[in-house]
Amino acid sequence: MLRTLSKQLRAEEVMGATADDRLMENSRRRKAHWVEPTIVVEVFHQSLGGQGLLRHPSLKTIRVDKTPKSLASEAAKRG
Repeated sequence: MLRTLSKQLRAEEVMGATADDRLMENSRRRKAHWVEPTIVVEVFHQSLGGQGLLRHPSLKTIRVDKTPKSLASEAAKRG
């Protein structure tokens, strides 16, 4: 699964940040590879950290039944 995901992500890579990267440390920001948000994944995580970021996330599965657009509309419905 990781090999397939890696190939998909390489094909979607873009030059600039596609999310708010202001909370990232400069050293991590320089090493980051940004992609267009086209794939939805489900992750396990410990909790949310103080900056609102996931703590210790790990990939559970790729959600082929969801799109980023469908998640945005679900979030809008919840208010």
